[in-house]
Amino acid sequence: SPWLAQFESRLNFTLLGTNSNCFRFDVSELVRGDIETEVASYKSLLEIGVLSPNEVRAKLGMNPRAGGDEFVSQSNNLTFGENEEPTGE
Repeated sequence: SPWLAQFESRLNFTLLGTNSNCFRFDVSELVRGDIETEVASYKSLLEIGVLSPNEVRAKLGMNPRAGGDEFVSQSNNLTFGENEEPTGE
């Protein structure tokens, strides 16, 4: 990892300069765990709204599905309305 970070940094500085783009190596296939760990990780990321179902499907090499770009969130984490105290009026 330190070697990759140093290599990315050198590529960014040498080839891109102050450009807002950057080089980044995808090593996810090299550090992938067993299927149970991977599923648990994706489940957590889906539940907290970090990834959409289609993003998870893409990481698993699957085609997107209709409605899969909507983010999922657990209903007990949602708040509705204002957080004001009732005035009793």
